Amino acid sequence: MKKKFIKNYVINLCLFFVLFSCQEESIDKYKDVVQGRVLQRISLTDLNSKIGRSKDYSKLSKLFDVNRTLNDLQKNDTSSVPYLVTDEIIMIATNDMLYFTFVIENVTESNGYYNLVVAVNTSNTIESTRVLEYIPSDYWLQNTSQPFEGEVVIGNNDIFSSSDIATLFMAKTTGYCVSDVVADWECTSEVEVPNPPGVECETWDYFVTVYWEPCSTYIDQGNSGGGGSNGGSFFIGGSNGGTGNSSSNGNTNTDNDIVTSPFIQTQLDKLTSQTKDTKVKARIVQMQGDLDTANKEQGSEFRRIEGGIVAIGESRYTEHPVPEADLAFGETVFPDAVANTEVRVHLHHNNSRTNDNGEEEFLAPVFSLDDVTSMANFYKDKQNADSGLLNADAEDFNISSILVSERGLYAMRVVDVDKAEAFYQKIVFGPLVDGKTYRERLQDRYKKEVIGRVKKYCEQNSCDDALRELAFEVYFARFFASLDTGFALFHSLETDGNGNFIWDFLTN
Repeated sequence: MKKKFIKNYVINLCLFFVLFSCQEESIDKYKDVVQGRVLQRISLTDLNSKIGRSKDYSKLSKLFDVNRTLNDLQKNDTSSVPYLVTDEIIMIATNDMLYFTFVIENVTESNGYYNLVVAVNTSNTIESTRVLEYIPSDYWLQNTSQPFEGEVVIGNNDIFSSSDIATLFMAKTTGYCVSDVVADWECTSEVEVPNPPGVECETWDYFVTVYWEPCSTYIDQGNSGGGGSNGGSFFIGGSNGGTGNSSSNGNTNTDNDIVTSPFIQTQLDKLTSQTKDTKVKARIVQMQGDLDTANKEQGSEFRRIEGGIVAIGESRYTEHPVPEADLAFGETVFPDAVANTEVRVHLHHNNSRTNDNGEEEFLAPVFSLDDVTSMANFYKDKQNADSGLLNADAEDFNISSILVSERGLYAMRVVDVDKAEAFYQKIVFGPLVDGKTYRERLQDRYKKEVIGRVKKYCEQNSCDDALRELAFEVYFARFFASLDTGFALFHSLETDGNGNFIWDFLTN
């Protein structure tokens, strides 16, 4: 068992490391599910009014803290009696299900902590009850002020000893494994700001989204540790995941202010203007034409013409193609940015090659990890080259890194200078953890959370090219959002009547 001060701290954390759980995941509906879900904190009274008459509710309610018997409370060691905390219950409403998440307290002989997730269908019947166990990493335990790092697993329901409760769990929980985990900050309260007019986030909570599905051969059912008979252990986050502090008690987290809509629209407008430029647009169109024929990446840098007036229809940039010697199958080496560098464009072609291990390699249709860290270098080079940017806001960093791929165009832009600086510093000066640099740890995560999950998804769903590309976008967007880079991610799949690229904001 952990020392008491550690266990007490973990119990406090449980109030906001609660679960939104979904029975299974659909890639092509991912965005609608995430954006459309309704998350509420509800009271026990609310819970009673919603599902109090459902079958098996009386069994479930025996676990509530308010229903602990006087005998339990008078025991010398009340920690031996686990129970469900009811002063804060998380409810998630989807089209056909309600999910209620409870914190389980007083689980003895455990280094982790637990949630119970109860799923209720439209017939007001408890359809499933699952215990989810969080197993913190040693690294996280050394600094528990950071977002959680560790494993999550559907645990055995051996916490509650009552026979009728055990029977309820046994009938409604077996045969499922954790198939995916996403951890992210969510705004819990907003305030209006006058200049520029909009809304900023005042308080944040850190939520872990857990997906599960029937156990199958592609899910690790024991080798990853802590899985028990249900297996399917998944690692959450890393020392890079999220920044600042989070609390459900209303503490302000100024390190995680969200970007207001007017600001994002300004970024979209600037990106649209850059890609409407005649030289930039022509290069993008040329790269699109080379998607199936190129066997190396291509790259070009665009530098703003200083001074004077640019005539209508003429480019505002000088173009500087990346030399052939700095291009490879999966690499574009840009020169250091100068003061007037604004746009970089590079190509991820559709061709493959056989590596030294005899395996076929292809380029992802989304940014690589190298592309993301190169954007951090782009930001820093630009700042070093232009003294006017040393104390500038994000609006002054009008730089874009653009990728051309089969999935259209993707772009990264600076939207938070403080976070961009912190991300750059971690890449360059971050400490070694288990003998690996920060960048190497990110590369491991990219392989697992993007490439690995796309491979697993497509093995299960027999992806065609379009579905595979969409899967890459979904998993990369999740990964990118977790890095807290200070950059925003944009996407373009179509053009307007004039052939100009139409951009959408994805995440930051």
